[in-house]
Amino acid sequence: PSRSLWLYELSEKVGWNIERVVINPYRIATFSWKAVVEVFNNAFKTGNITLPIMTAKGSTRFVLVDNNDENKDLLILSSIEESIDLVRDADLYRLQNRRVAQELASWLDVSRRPPTYGEDDWAALVRERI
Repeated sequence: PSRSLWLYELSEKVGWNIERVVINPYRIATFSWKAVVEVFNNAFKTGNITLPIMTAKGSTRFVLVDNNDENKDLLILSSIEESIDLVRDADLYRLQNRRVAQELASWLDVSRRPPTYGEDDWAALVRERI
């Protein structure tokens, strides 16, 4: 997650081995300073630090068509459709981890806006869905 980037940078500078763990989006997680202290104590003792990552699975479907021109090898993208599993899970109220929801919303807002949507319209749609 983007809020954890500084931890990755620190770990690389200090020379800790980074072990990545995927955050469970279907489980409510609570913040604890005790857990933060344990992560750093373990890192100092072992040289290994466990840091969170978020994954967003989905599928992309696209249609290619001949350009009906002289160059028959050239195909043109006719349409594209994406499906992201966590968005569907949010629609069905299955997404329980607030941190995952925030990271997903941020990623969608910044990286996945279709060219046919204005920034404000897309941001509003993301807020409504996630």
